[in-house]
Amino acid sequence: MRNGALLPETQKVSSMNTTSYSGGVAVTADGVIGRIEFWSNKGNALSYSVLTELAVAVRELSARTELTAISLSSRGDGAFCGGAYLEETKGEGAPPADQNVFSGFADLILALTRSPKIVVARVHGKIVGGGVGVVSACDLAVAFNEASVRLSELSLGLGPFVIGPAVERRIGRASFGALSLDGLWRDASWGERHGLFSFVETSIESVDARVLELETRFRSYQPEVIANWKKLLWSDTEHWEALLPARAKQVTEIAHKRSI
Repeated sequence: MRNGALLPETQKVSSMNTTSYSGGVAVTADGVIGRIEFWSNKGNALSYSVLTELAVAVRELSARTELTAISLSSRGDGAFCGGAYLEETKGEGAPPADQNVFSGFADLILALTRSPKIVVARVHGKIVGGGVGVVSACDLAVAFNEASVRLSELSLGLGPFVIGPAVERRIGRASFGALSLDGLWRDASWGERHGLFSFVETSIESVDARVLELETRFRSYQPEVIANWKKLLWSDTEHWEALLPARAKQVTEIAHKRSI
């Protein structure tokens, strides 16, 4: 769990464990604020199972009429999200396109952008690959000033096809192009200047204080008004319902060819 008293008693915990990978999702609620925390032992890289649990958690909290906001965080003091757990995509036993990490990210991005709640990402560390897409699909992001950003997919023989629409929408096409092509790290100040981060704080304590401040403000908001406003905010993304699964299939085929 993160520091401070921002997470009340856990109401639901889901975990996934294999020989080398373990990860999970915790879902909590406090009045009108829902909270989701995820983790894995691979630098918070996300498997298909954890991505699926995250999407389910977002949808479950989104269906609760009394909530106005959802806070998304990850466990530990390392990376916020290490992107996709790509080991699942290798070898002859790799899952099909609709059951792998690429489709998992597509589904999570759709769940976040279709949520009628304000979604706030608490970014305490580095974000790589798919993690950039997750943050881009949130409405607000509060980041620690050491939370650097990188898109490494092209250097891995893949490409940011699934997360591309969300990242491009968030930071603009030119910035997305540069970030994806050179594969270099950008610091938190770059993320703030380009709209990926809404707030950048100089300490983890300040990050938590900012998240708590936002949550306190959102407690007075009317859920039905927020729901209507969210529809307007994401109204230009209706085609993503078909686009993102198609992109997931595309990158799956690339990954398969790469592993042959």
